[in-house]
Amino acid sequence: MHDFFLELLDYHDKCNNDLFKAFSENQIPEHSNKLLNHLIITHHVWNHRMIGEPSNIAIWGEFSLEELRLMNAANMKLTKEILLEKPLTNIIDYKNSKGISYQAFVKDIIFHLLNHFTYHRAQIATNFRENGLVPLVSDYIYYKTLA
Repeated sequence: MHDFFLELLDYHDKCNNDLFKAFSENQIPEHSNKLLNHLIITHHVWNHRMIGEPSNIAIWGEFSLEELRLMNAANMKLTKEILLEKPLTNIIDYKNSKGISYQAFVKDIIFHLLNHFTYHRAQIATNFRENGLVPLVSDYIYYKTLA
């Protein structure tokens, strides 16, 4: 399962980088910008929860596109390190953004992250379409045919 998660992280990294390119080449709706920020920031937050360190970044914060690119690269690197160092059945104690304590397996947090990427990229695609922009093709099977 580690290898599959690593492969999915590579897929999501490519999709995120495709979004960065699209954002740099187009006039992007404000809602899409907020969603992209949230997507990258929450990855950072979940990584920090998994390593037991606090994150001081608000989950709906705002960064420049270049800052998001750098954060995405750091996020992907750290998530891959976590996958290689922590057993998937390791239990993580964390608090959500409201301060409520929870526990989750590493595998469940990683799976949540992957779903979170897909969910918000779909919202961005919808927002692109609503604003006359062509959404990116980000289907996993399409990615696999290019590999």
